[in-house]
Amino acid sequence: MQRFVLTENLDKVYAAVGKVFDSANVTGLKLEAFKYYYIPQQGPWPLGIVIKPTPELLKLEQQVIDAVTPFAVKTGTSAAFVTGPDPEILPALITYVFGVRAEAFGRELSSARHHRPRAAGIPRQDAQGPFEAFTFSPAGAAIYHLGHFGTAAKELKAWDLKP
Repeated sequence: MQRFVLTENLDKVYAAVGKVFDSANVTGLKLEAFKYYYIPQQGPWPLGIVIKPTPELLKLEQQVIDAVTPFAVKTGTSAAFVTGPDPEILPALITYVFGVRAEAFGRELSSARHHRPRAAGIPRQDAQGPFEAFTFSPAGAAIYHLGHFGTAAKELKAWDLKP
């Protein structure tokens, strides 16, 4: 999920999300990665891998959403992002990811027709040839400060989720 959160509330977000992870059997999830995820505007290269949703994963996602929602704010500016030489974030990204997308994600998650793929990023040079499906269990989770194009630019908090 992607949300605007005030810096002063980050420790509260970390604590709330940490409670979710403490009470969930995250490492017990059995997930399947089954195809590459592409964004046509970024070229013909894969951006990540798509993970099939499971009832347990959907429940965990909803718990994380519920934990963060009290601290989320409706909007932000380019100052809320990690930026490089270009300090301006595309206004459409701010509107899409943190406005339209954030609200739609909550509706999709509660919908019986929920089909949004879960994507995990991979370097494009590592995505050569056909995708070979595989199963896995999560070993950790993290909260990131986002940069251009909504990418995870700076790790803020990580959890090593031991079984």
